[in-house]
Amino acid sequence: MKLKHFLLIGTGFMLFGGILVAGTYTAGAQKTIVWENGPKLLDMKEHTEKFKANEIKNLVIQAENQEINIRQGLDFEVTTQYEKSDEPKVVLKDQTLSIRARGKQEYPMQISLEDTHPEITITVPKEISLSDITIESSNNRLTMTDITTKNLAVDSYSDSWLSFIGLKTDSVTVKDRFSSVDFSRLKAKKGNFTGEGSNFYFYDSALTDSSTIVVKNGSVRLNDVDVPGYQLTLAGDSTFQVNNETREGSSFEKGNSKKGLTIEGKDTFIEWMDEKYQNSMSEQMDEMDDMDDMGDHMDHMDSHMEDETE
Repeated sequence: MKLKHFLLIGTGFMLFGGILVAGTYTAGAQKTIVWENGPKLLDMKEHTEKFKANEIKNLVIQAENQEINIRQGLDFEVTTQYEKSDEPKVVLKDQTLSIRARGKQEYPMQISLEDTHPEITITVPKEISLSDITIESSNNRLTMTDITTKNLAVDSYSDSWLSFIGLKTDSVTVKDRFSSVDFSRLKAKKGNFTGEGSNFYFYDSALTDSSTIVVKNGSVRLNDVDVPGYQLTLAGDSTFQVNNETREGSSFEKGNSKKGLTIEGKDTFIEWMDEKYQNSMSEQMDEMDDMDDMGDHMDHMDSHMEDETE
């Protein structure tokens, strides 16, 4: 009986808390309710901090459970959106801007009228070229667009999704575990990419010096990638396709492999598509569309002639 009594009291308190939270919510005091061992109101904050462009040479990001956007703009500034209890730390010291942010994973239950995902937006002036960018990412969604830096170093893991668009750099190094890393319009002298359970995608990119890609239990897709040559080695249950055709064997070489790209895959799918093949496929699709249009036109003419005959 005592256990039943305590359970009833506990249930009553939970219901009372829920009613109180809901009342506050509908009154407009807060826009988000989550469930974490009972109802809880989220207090979201937003803060923008501006910096002088000549004060910053290096950028260091250590983040978890964040939406991160690094982009070009007029001023050097950092805007953060966060839950009050998880305020990021933004520190400028010795020309290095450090951003450390740790957000919570999504709550099992949430009622919201606003975007409650923690966000970091970093704006870099268009004329600025940074010396070093270092990123440590865990379960983040990161997009970097049209940024120039001498060196980029990335350490990502735990279901991160990273997209680098229009990156210009001398050297890029990526160490990944169980994430997706995309490069579009990358222009780099050299790159070193290693991954386990990783998905790498390169599109319309160029690596002009000796570079490496080493992946285990993942995938590598190269679409219109310009390199001096390549040397590719497969191990385990791996597959290599060139322009949608599977190549038999475990070792492949093309062009100047010593100054080109070295790829090693174990239990990994590797796909290489070149620009000529893409253009050919596009032309074939256009021809098929033209044939379909002509067929539709002929059907229309036949129907019109039948109507006139009647």
